[in-house]
Order: sequence, then C-alpha cells, then structure tokens
Amino acid sequence: MAGITMATGTSIDDVRDAHKADLADWASEQQLRDHPDMALAPRPRSGAAPTNPL
Repeated sequence: MAGITMATGTSIDDVRDAHKADLADWASEQQLRDHPDMALAPRPRSGAAPTNPL
C-alpha cells in the first residue's frame, strides 16, 4: 500500500478507507446478483448517509 500512497499523494488511512468502501460496494453487488429481488429499493452507496423517504 505504500506505493499507492506515494503515487496518489494520499495517506495510508485514505487508501484503507477507499479499499473498504470498494469491498462494501462489491459485497452489495454480489448480494444483488444472488438476490435480484433486493434491487427493487434503491440502496445508498457505502459511506453515504441513508435518506428518509418520508
């Protein structure tokens, strides 16, 4: 990860956070692939605050 931080000019924590967010998005995509009925309701992207539809 040190190479990524140097190449992008970011901190190691930023790289870890981005990686965790990517993994969370990937997990959501896998759930939707396995359970397409879950795609009926929009889901917030990782890191985004949930919205209240009311």
